[in-house]
Amino acid sequence: MNLIYPRDETLHKRLGDLYMDMQNAPLAVREFQAVIACSTVDPAGAHYALAKALQAAHRLDEAREEVLSALEAAPEYRPAQKLLLELNVKQ
Repeated sequence: MNLIYPRDETLHKRLGDLYMDMQNAPLAVREFQAVIACSTVDPAGAHYALAKALQAAHRLDEAREEVLSALEAAPEYRPAQKLLLELNVKQ
């Protein structure tokens, strides 16, 4: 489906969530990057999801950058605040 509708944000998000459930972080990262590239209506949520996938892939510096992007879009976004604290503790 992604080859037929490459700019379908919903499909990329759903596939990213499935990859996360399957503990396949590298493929989840790819899908959540596609969500951001689709100019999503929820940039905070998209950056947060990408940060979680990057964290699962042990790419902590990139995860920190993405969670900061989520907080730029929505400074009061609690899950992103919590993730930033987790990432800073692991540093």
